[in-house]
Amino acid sequence: MERPLPVEDADSAPFWAGCREHVLRAQRCGECGRFRWPPRGLCPHCYSWRFDWQDLSGLGTVASFVVVHQATPTFAEMAPYTIARVTLDGTDDAVRITTNIVATEQTKIGMRVQVEFTDDGLPMFGAA
Repeated sequence: MERPLPVEDADSAPFWAGCREHVLRAQRCGECGRFRWPPRGLCPHCYSWRFDWQDLSGLGTVASFVVVHQATPTFAEMAPYTIARVTLDGTDDAVRITTNIVATEQTKIGMRVQVEFTDDGLPMFGAA
């Protein structure tokens, strides 16, 4: 069974387009300069509608993680696999992406990671 791909919406489409190009990017408010995550039209800090997309380095730090041993049928072939919250560098800790970690056996909190993209543009992270 193939892994389902995320469903894009108007706010997240530029993020997923970047991932297909193997570029990680996030929204940054055009008024107050803070990052917005997840992508959305209105800044939660200053309520501005203006924003730009900023390319990120793809480096980050594991903030938390869990190793899934018993998965739903859709993901059973992948088990065991690691899901983590990764805080991305250069975003003032505002962008924390939920993602898969490759190399399950070595994952730990505080671990430095680098984005790796699958052929279909899904961002996953491995040791930096």
